[in-house]
Amino acid sequence: MNLMSKFDDHDIQTIADEIIRYLRVHENAADTLEGVQGWWLTIQRIEESKQKVAAALDYLCKHDLITARNIAGGKTIFALNKDTMKGQK
Repeated sequence: MNLMSKFDDHDIQTIADEIIRYLRVHENAADTLEGVQGWWLTIQRIEESKQKVAAALDYLCKHDLITARNIAGGKTIFALNKDTMKGQK
């Protein structure tokens, strides 16, 4: 049985792209299949997810749907903008 026939070519390309993005940042990385799956792809997905979440939070702030408040330690707290959301339930 051809292993590649079990997968959509798009899925394989997506994973291959993730691996290459990881290796470009961590050029000395080397690992087993399990390490690539458990660490490289997980870390890559977390980083990409973090960027997407940051963009979504920025969008929501710009549209006054949420508020952003800086707290000690340089962190930012996000919360529902109750003034804007009143009557939009």
